[in-house]
Amino acid sequence: MIVLLPHAAWFVAHWVLGSEYVVHVDIATPPRKSRAELDPLLQRDGSFIVDDEDEFAVACAAGLISDTERGAALLAVESLRIQFHTGVLMAEGLEYLDASAGPRSRS
Repeated sequence: MIVLLPHAAWFVAHWVLGSEYVVHVDIATPPRKSRAELDPLLQRDGSFIVDDEDEFAVACAAGLISDTERGAALLAVESLRIQFHTGVLMAEGLEYLDASAGPRSRS
């Protein structure tokens, strides 16, 4: 697994060898009791989904996530959607993951 921890962004990206997802991203507010997060996922077929939207919506409605935090998280999701489909974020992560794994049989 490769994990990207950008210092100026609200997300953590995971490239997991052999997973059903190409990239799994956690978008979250700074740590606090709500523990609500959005999980953008890029699947191997190229589809982009966002997991845990229901928990995020409940935390927002309960006031555990401010409007500013909600807006920043949703903006981060859209930014990642664009980067996954038009940028090098996904490709570079996968290349590094494959190179780090060493020789293996492909299924």
